[in-house]
Amino acid sequence: MRHFLCFLIALLSGTLCLRAQPTPALYMPRDITRAFQNGTRSMDGNPGRNYWQNTASYAIQVMVKPPGRQISGSEDIVYQNASPDTLKSLLFSMIQDAHLPNAARNVDVDSAYFSSGFQIDQVQLAGKELHFEPAEEHFTRQMLPLPNPLAPGSSLTLHLTWHYTLTASQGDQPRDGLVDETTFFLAYFYPRIAAYDDYAGWDNLDFTELQEFYNDFCNYEVSVTVPSDYTVWGTGILANESEVLNPKELGRLQASEKTDSVVHIVKEEDLIQTDQVKPGWKTWIWKAEQVTDVAFGLSNHYLWDATSVVVDSAGRRVSVQAAYNKTATDFTKAVSVARFSIDKLSHEWPGYAFPFPKETIFNGLSAMEYPMMVNDFTDPDEHDMMSLTDHEVAHSFFPFFMGINESRYAFMDEGWAAFFELLQTREQMPVPEANALWSRFYVNRWITDNSPGVDLPIITPSNELKDPAYERNSYGKPALAYLALKDMLGDELFGKCLREYIRRWNGKHPTPYDFFNTFNNVAGKDLNWFWKNWFFENNYPDISLKEVYLHKGGVRFTLENPGGFAVPITLKLRFLDNTTALLHETPEIWKNKKQIQILYATKNNLVKVEVVHDVFLDVNLKNEVW
Repeated sequence: MRHFLCFLIALLSGTLCLRAQPTPALYMPRDITRAFQNGTRSMDGNPGRNYWQNTASYAIQVMVKPPGRQISGSEDIVYQNASPDTLKSLLFSMIQDAHLPNAARNVDVDSAYFSSGFQIDQVQLAGKELHFEPAEEHFTRQMLPLPNPLAPGSSLTLHLTWHYTLTASQGDQPRDGLVDETTFFLAYFYPRIAAYDDYAGWDNLDFTELQEFYNDFCNYEVSVTVPSDYTVWGTGILANESEVLNPKELGRLQASEKTDSVVHIVKEEDLIQTDQVKPGWKTWIWKAEQVTDVAFGLSNHYLWDATSVVVDSAGRRVSVQAAYNKTATDFTKAVSVARFSIDKLSHEWPGYAFPFPKETIFNGLSAMEYPMMVNDFTDPDEHDMMSLTDHEVAHSFFPFFMGINESRYAFMDEGWAAFFELLQTREQMPVPEANALWSRFYVNRWITDNSPGVDLPIITPSNELKDPAYERNSYGKPALAYLALKDMLGDELFGKCLREYIRRWNGKHPTPYDFFNTFNNVAGKDLNWFWKNWFFENNYPDISLKEVYLHKGGVRFTLENPGGFAVPITLKLRFLDNTTALLHETPEIWKNKKQIQILYATKNNLVKVEVVHDVFLDVNLKNEVW
């Protein structure tokens, strides 16, 4: 009977009668498909009943002797195989080997960048000597064959000693290395076991200085031995502060952990003069649990500021610190900016209590994040400094609380950091300035870029991309997608979905599909059309006002979307009596459409229509006016 009615209606009206069709399932790579089939991932967005992940504990001792750049260390690793697989070898991540002259790189470097990489002095398992085997066609990965396979549910303990020469590169934002003759930043300074997960197995993607990192969550105790006049800042909690700080510094640090005010722990007058330095060594002991990496900065002439901020309803305080050269005048505000950022992250967006006990902004040569540490260059532009600090601190959530595979899906962390950065800078400066600053970094160059590959789908694996396509897909495009989604769902529902995604997947390894599925599940909506539009198609943001039709009851606007992305639309209307109105439509209006019509009821005489671009188009372009 139903089919007959459809046929009859079609005959009478000349139209087809079609049932509403669900959005087709999203393309999924075969390795991730197998994870869902194996029950480690669930289509409702939760970790599957069979979800697992491996972990390790690292006890590291490292010796640094400035101005000499040789870093030497030892480590004991307790590795736990929680997987259902028997491991015949362990794959090690050797990031310092990216400095080998013949290593594969996707960025330009200066001559001071090069070194001989990690020099492994010894590897022992239960007193037996083992030897690394270079992983075929890899520079920053080495395989360690095991004399006896590591069974599921088993663990082993390795002892390694090693050394390397710290890079002296002053090139384009070196992630680690020599900052000045007596200031070092240590990152990727120890051999570590690579991530082993439920969909790809060993993470065998080389580090090429472009795509970033993917690590398991591990526990650390790191002892950093330096000359006695040096201060060390690092990931984790300083376990022996009373031994390495003088009473004045210790008192100031402890006071800073209880106040919203800025405390100057080391002032310029507190610095020890060179001729007053006493020979000797200090060992700074740092402990961190369930983090994906550790990093440390050290100097004998840096100033040190600290404050703290309440991040939850229980009154828990996070210590916020900054260490910087006295010549870096912008860093005098760094601790306050970082405090603002942590406050907003905890109470507004994402509105989830900051997950770590401490955050330190270190004055280096880079723009790079690490668990509880930021290594930032100095920038005389105050607004640039704010946006950079906001961005790097936001990484505390993505990828350090959520164990994102950055090397494969960079948009899952860089896109979110750029998203939070915009929302925070809009509160730190006038909104038009924040939008213009953000667009300068993330939108304008993309809009005017005709390079091959810049419109590749966001879901394209990051390790297959080079700049500028890598930058476009990792930062601006996904950030705009998250902004569009926020606009479409509304703040309340978007926030609910985002916080539930964080709750489900913190301390784990979410893929894009876990993100998509969680939002579908929590929102109670089939958002696959949106994911397909923004993440799986070759689109760009571009809308066009094609026609304005005036009639007695109001106005009909016809808009086209040649770029394809489902973006919000805001029209600014001006009437003959000089009154104005804003007409806004969420991205949902573009669902499966390239052209739309918007009706606006009014008896006023319309004299002008302006398309308000906001950040979805180049804000420096002249807005389209009718």
